[in-house]
Amino acid sequence: METIQNKTRHNITSISRNSFLDGLKGIAILCVIITHFQWTDTLRKKLLFPFWIDMAVPIFMIISGYVNACSGERNGTHGLRDAYRIKRIKKKLFRYLFPFLLTYFVEVVIICAFSSAISPWSLLYGWMGGGYGPGSYYVPIMIQFIFLFPLIERTIRKYSFAGVIFWGGCNVLYEAVQRVYGMGEGCYRLLIFRYMLLIAYGCYLALHRQKVKKWISILSCGTGIIFIFFTSYMAYEPRLFIYWTGTCCIAVLYVIPLLGAVIRSKMFYNIHIVGLAHIGRASFHIYLFQMVYYRFAENKLHPLFPNDGVALISSIAICLLGGVMFYVLEGSISRQLFSFLMERTWILSRERMSKWINTFCLKD
Repeated sequence: METIQNKTRHNITSISRNSFLDGLKGIAILCVIITHFQWTDTLRKKLLFPFWIDMAVPIFMIISGYVNACSGERNGTHGLRDAYRIKRIKKKLFRYLFPFLLTYFVEVVIICAFSSAISPWSLLYGWMGGGYGPGSYYVPIMIQFIFLFPLIERTIRKYSFAGVIFWGGCNVLYEAVQRVYGMGEGCYRLLIFRYMLLIAYGCYLALHRQKVKKWISILSCGTGIIFIFFTSYMAYEPRLFIYWTGTCCIAVLYVIPLLGAVIRSKMFYNIHIVGLAHIGRASFHIYLFQMVYYRFAENKLHPLFPNDGVALISSIAICLLGGVMFYVLEGSISRQLFSFLMERTWILSRERMSKWINTFCLKD
């Protein structure tokens, strides 16, 4: 009886934790929608965007590391061989690529409808770059995440917090490499290496329960705040972190211990805001929808509203409603399509193997 009660209590806690994390993703996607609205730099600074709105994608990266590490624990995926199984990779790729391809198709149709011509190279470049709307870098980064995460997870599992420091060092090394070799911003934004520290820390939160020493958290938070203040408000230009300075591995040191404390505090698990968890579950689809909206529709709709406040609220409502509808419709289609593709791939593989075996046996 005691074992059953413990399992039940664990399941309830897991459900509460997952709902809470979905709520955090819901808040983060709201910040994404808000940041892509038409703001002046002066207003962004007055509203302290660098300290909260701009931290949306870093929060997504930490949660992604945390959730994927927890998923590996539940599924018993501890080795690299299990993590890189073809079936697992296909499933993860399909989860990101299918909704993106639908989104990209809509973008191409709109471009072709209002543009005189579009070259095949432009289509290929747009596809590899994650589309045409704001935040398009996120899709290529999540594709890379699928292949990089098992290495990060393996390191954190074995070396604990030392692994976080290692990947943080790799993150700084990447910044140094792009600076020395003059990497362009277009290439820099599409590579996941600028988020290695965040992913590693999210993974650490899931796999190791020991707390980080208080002085390290205070130092981390203080360093991030000082860096953001000087780069955003004092016109300081760092020599190393020249691209996406506000979310570089030094700036995010501010949000890392704060989010870690929130995720590990059970008191937050019982806080539920109506609809926020549902928004969080649909966050990827909302992200894709807002790309299309801000790229093709917002400029035309904005003048129709009486003021910026109404335009902002309308943009948030449109992106949330459209993204959630996309999430529901795409989910029903993708489940059936993925099952068909997996079954078809398995049949083809079996037939190929049989053919190769028969050919080999005949040769003998």
